[in-house]
Amino acid sequence: MNMMGFTSDGLGNHNFDHGQTYLRTELIPLATFPYISANVIDPATGKTPAEWKPSEVWNFEGFKMAIVGFSNEDLTSLIFPGNLDPFVVEDIVPSVNAEVASLRSKGVKMVVAIGHEGATAGTFNDPTGP
Repeated sequence: MNMMGFTSDGLGNHNFDHGQTYLRTELIPLATFPYISANVIDPATGKTPAEWKPSEVWNFEGFKMAIVGFSNEDLTSLIFPGNLDPFVVEDIVPSVNAEVASLRSKGVKMVVAIGHEGATAGTFNDPTGP
């Protein structure tokens, strides 16, 4: 993804296949871009851990643009039990809306939300789901 020029990436279930410790200590440090998810948080602090952020902001001539990330709400049912601990997945809409409100208060004019959601049924040519 570094070689493809990613400027940010959201967290999804496959990021946690080997557990959150591996993600945070082995994979994320290799990235030259930030990982973002507004709804995977540490319940002890109510915030995202230091290794990822809820959003990323870019400054362009005359305006600021942000990307807010979110993770699939069914993440814990798609990974091995315990791979996310101690983190939790909160509801997408309130998490993203809270981050957007915070960004707007800091002068961000344009916000794009990116999320990790997938097809849960259907066929290859006609997928259905979130």
